[in-house]
Amino acid sequence: MQDKENNIENENYSELNLTIKDNFLENNFFKELHASIMFKKWNPIENIYLKTGKHVWHHYKVQENLTNILKKQIENKFNVKIKKFMNGMNYTMVSNVKEESVHVDGVDYPDKDFNAQFILYVNGNNELTNGTGFYTKKEDGKYHLTTHVGFVENRALLFKNKVMHSPLKFLSKDNKPRFSIISFLSIE
Repeated sequence: MQDKENNIENENYSELNLTIKDNFLENNFFKELHASIMFKKWNPIENIYLKTGKHVWHHYKVQENLTNILKKQIENKFNVKIKKFMNGMNYTMVSNVKEESVHVDGVDYPDKDFNAQFILYVNGNNELTNGTGFYTKKEDGKYHLTTHVGFVENRALLFKNKVMHSPLKFLSKDNKPRFSIISFLSIE
């Protein structure tokens, strides 16, 4: 069975394997990161999200020195070894939308080593509807929200790739964007 709108085939997605770590970065370092994110130049990214009109996503490359710090933290806090980053790390800004945008990252990614995704929530309202939802696709062809993680500043998520997910901004009643750092990883 294939979902033609989002191009997701059942055999191409994984079961949820999610680890969450609160207070991911040391408090003073996180405060500096939190304050600096508002002064970034936000560029819209051309990808499936803008083409569907459902998920407005802007990005900004994370500097190499911060990427190195985050790499050490990911390895230490999640007890993994990072073999490589796929396209580096990016700051992201997600704005309010009217509907969910269930998608799977990495189904067609050419690098077969890509096996995990990382999100660090940096700046936004600490609330459930500002976080990330994880879905399964049922026989009725519809997506069903099965797990949701609320947005808490300095909360990090590491999950297996090819998992159906969506920002929960479509449920949010505020107009404040959500700022995060994300990366696609190859871990062992």
